[in-house]
Amino acid sequence: MKTDAVTNHADIDILRQLNQDYIRSVQISDTRRFDEILADDFLNSNPDGSLVDRAQFLAQIARPAMISNLEAHDVRVRVMGDFAIIHARTT
Repeated sequence: MKTDAVTNHADIDILRQLNQDYIRSVQISDTRRFDEILADDFLNSNPDGSLVDRAQFLAQIARPAMISNLEAHDVRVRVMGDFAIIHARTT
């Protein structure tokens, strides 16, 4: 049981780092990095509530960011077996 807890903490740390990488990649319009890390069935919720798929997201990110100092807040990582869900709020 203790090994699972240690692994879980290590996994959560990695997932938090990947989330920070995601935020950084949005800020600098890094489509190459997104192409490496996004799953084929990736979906993104935009601030206006619209939902875009992977291809639409990559096209959206390719345009220079109109925002600066993007930050993630209230990051919540939930590991569920062999997958995880990360919820966060950005400003």
